[in-house]
Amino acid sequence: MKAFFDEQMIKTQTIYTCGQGNVNRGVHIYFNEKSHKKLNKNILNGLLLLFWIIRGCLSGRDSNPNAYLCRVSELPNSFHTIAAATEAEFKDRGSRFLGYACPVQHEEEAMAFVESLRKEHFKARHHCYAWRLGTGGDRFRANDDGEPSGTAGRPMLGRIDAAGLTDVVVVVVRYFGGTLLGTSGLINAYREAAAAALQAATVIEKVIEDTFWLDFDYALMPDLMQALKKWDMHILAQDFTDRGRMRIGLRRGQASDQLLNLKAALLKVSNDEAAGMDWPGGMTIESGGVVFV
Repeated sequence: MKAFFDEQMIKTQTIYTCGQGNVNRGVHIYFNEKSHKKLNKNILNGLLLLFWIIRGCLSGRDSNPNAYLCRVSELPNSFHTIAAATEAEFKDRGSRFLGYACPVQHEEEAMAFVESLRKEHFKARHHCYAWRLGTGGDRFRANDDGEPSGTAGRPMLGRIDAAGLTDVVVVVVRYFGGTLLGTSGLINAYREAAAAALQAATVIEKVIEDTFWLDFDYALMPDLMQALKKWDMHILAQDFTDRGRMRIGLRRGQASDQLLNLKAALLKVSNDEAAGMDWPGGMTIESGGVVFV
């Protein structure tokens, strides 16, 4: 089995290779003829290989300096959330449904918001909630808090999704009015209270930026600063010791073009010429993560 993972069969490398100006994105898996035949013969080996590929892409690194590029693509470059916490109210046959919405980034924040409303409205019978998190909205939860299953949390989550939002939690607090609303009545009440809270909010777009560390000789600094300003590249951190060091943010999906712009400016050539050239001496670049702005 060890021989199956031969470096001649499939290789990965750092997600960003700045030396050649190629900071492209995509998922590219390279097999040679030998590996292709073995995959056809042994499904188990194929599954293990897939695991190895994914691990390499997630880590973004491989010890082999001649490895192929493992690219990650089709990730969102922005998302929508709300600017600040809001509240609204919906009434039906004596019951009051108080809707609250709040921007959050982590589950702990979402649950802390829920708990704060439990304490504030300790006399209320139900504190139902729903949240969706992540730049792709891939993490979510819906809770009925004692109401009949599917009558509260899910309709509230549906309102979040209908608004195209993520990184948001919605809580609806119910004060019982003495009249049972039935399944359809509850679904409508929780849905409308959640919708009202979200409609009261200001929706904002957050841009996802990939970040890079620039390490450079001070002789490059005047041209570097001019280029960063010209191409509206965000400086997130700076450190000046024996060499200059900056952390910059580039909008996801535009990093390749922006880095090419930067290289061309430093080399004082056109973008077409810069594409086939190395970065100037005294400049190194490494990827540094993700930031939201």
